[in-house]
Amino acid sequence: MNKATTLLKLAVLLGAWSLGSLPGRGQPAYTLVSLDNLSFFKSPAANWRLASDVQVSPRVQGDFRPVTGTGVLVNTPADVHEDLFSAEEFGDLDLEFEFMMAPGSNSGVYLQGRYEIQLLDSWGKKNPGFGDCGGIYERWNDQKPDGQKGYQGVAPRENACKAPGLWQKMLISFQAPKFDAKGNKTANARILRIELNGVVLHENVELTGPTRGAMSADEKAMGPLRIQGDHGAVAFRHIKYAHYNRPPVTLTNLTYSLYPRETVDIPALESLKPESQGTLSALSWEVPGLPERFILRIMGVLEVPVAGTYQIEHIGFGSSRLMVDGKQLDAWSWFSNTVSAELSAGPHQIELAYAKYDTWYAPGLGLIVSGPGLRAQSLHTLSSIVLPNPASAIAAPLGYEPYILRCFVDVNAPREEAHRVVHAINVGTPGKAHYTFNADNGALVQAWRGGFMDATPMWHDRGDGSARPVGAVLRMSDKPAIQPLTDMNAPFPALLSQDAWRFQGYRLDEAGYPIFTYQVHGATVSDRFIPGEDGKSLTRELTISGGQGLYLCLARGTDIQPVGKPKDQLYAVDGRSWYLQLPPKTTPVIRRVAEATLAFKNGQPALAAGTQDQVQELLLPASGVIRYTVMW
Repeated sequence: MNKATTLLKLAVLLGAWSLGSLPGRGQPAYTLVSLDNLSFFKSPAANWRLASDVQVSPRVQGDFRPVTGTGVLVNTPADVHEDLFSAEEFGDLDLEFEFMMAPGSNSGVYLQGRYEIQLLDSWGKKNPGFGDCGGIYERWNDQKPDGQKGYQGVAPRENACKAPGLWQKMLISFQAPKFDAKGNKTANARILRIELNGVVLHENVELTGPTRGAMSADEKAMGPLRIQGDHGAVAFRHIKYAHYNRPPVTLTNLTYSLYPRETVDIPALESLKPESQGTLSALSWEVPGLPERFILRIMGVLEVPVAGTYQIEHIGFGSSRLMVDGKQLDAWSWFSNTVSAELSAGPHQIELAYAKYDTWYAPGLGLIVSGPGLRAQSLHTLSSIVLPNPASAIAAPLGYEPYILRCFVDVNAPREEAHRVVHAINVGTPGKAHYTFNADNGALVQAWRGGFMDATPMWHDRGDGSARPVGAVLRMSDKPAIQPLTDMNAPFPALLSQDAWRFQGYRLDEAGYPIFTYQVHGATVSDRFIPGEDGKSLTRELTISGGQGLYLCLARGTDIQPVGKPKDQLYAVDGRSWYLQLPPKTTPVIRRVAEATLAFKNGQPALAAGTQDQVQELLLPASGVIRYTVMW
């Protein structure tokens, strides 16, 4: 294995390898809450009901219209406005759900009925506080002086909130408070992690007590989920959870044998004489007399509290091999491998062989176990996994003027294989509404709000030429924006022929924003993007002359729904992921077609054979001046 390949594998391992619990590592065994009925909840009041969807206009206060059916939980407080409690109680918990806010609405999710994570229509707010969407609400003490009664609220790192009427996704990893046998609290509750729309808002936040509005001032090891129902209209769907209510596994009676050998492969070690042997208090490669190259064999006892299927990840910066009860669970692997094992309750003999076969990288050895009711748990010491060649994030600057960064960008656009855009032009704006333009086909690949770009992959170590957006990212499509369409029942062409496209560069307008110019299928196009002053939107303006039978694809997705009144010319796109606004009296073509999936080979796009998706498209004839606005 060469150094470049080794570096790549090490980079994959960058993450939360540490002593203790690992929220979000691997795929938890989630339980999906059925919303065919309300049986998951305890005595729901009349303000809670089921629907198949909700129709919302983002600019009309109080517009929140449930659609008959099931699958969506809706709160519409009016004469009745009570909170909703789960029938089941929870301790340590991973919770994932999608939610939709009515314009100006306010709600919240209380973990154990005591610790509130705020849900609010905070769309576009520049400096969010603890009371904004994703904030950890404050505690309260009536005995303190005025102005000091509220304390310890934690604001989200940034505002990742979408517009009202759009579906948003939140993930919460929660660690419940701990108590001894006499009921004395031994550890405070913690928010291990909260993500909103793919943005990390909080990590490892200690909760010293219940937040304001808790169902009780005391704390317990278990408690119900509680959804606030007395402030404003809100909807939920795709609620699922992983409940970690089992005791941890333990790894004890550790011994080691050290073999100073220079080999990638791990041989049968029983026939070899070790150079040294000893005991370990915890799993680690750190043993006395360690040479630069070695094989380390560690044996111990894994105590499993509950029978079931366990996922065991063994990590060795080099190569490693895992055996349980004398059975090798997998072939030896480079750097990291995860295996599943059916384990009975009780002790199991475990053997981990680790070979470090080169001198230029640091050692690393670890073991991570998860299973039924058990959050991913590290069994190695904190120092046993040292991140290779770490670096602080290298941020692309953003100030009072637009910033343009040309680089590679890795994307996973809807219904397209993950791939690299090699001629990406990324534009950052002072209003924090940013975008990526593909200079190979004229596509608006993505837009995002928040920070600009993390350029660490571009500049750190050898660098790979790429950068990634920072903030709440709206993935759109990397298919060509303008193509000929002679048959309105045919899919919009997903590929450009080589002679159909010529990018001519860009010039800057008076504000410093680029105006892209290109020729496509005989048409000459001037293409510019204008960010909204509030950071909530991005307007695209194209001036197109020449060409015959060309169409501009403004949006594609699973569905495209008109929102509000017909004169509003507002459309919700792709399962209410984002909005598209057209000028008055514009008549688009909305159609449903089967389109081939776009795949990539050696970085080049191609149509995936035999795969088609049913999508809706919103098209306009590509001529004259076309203007539309994206909001998310």
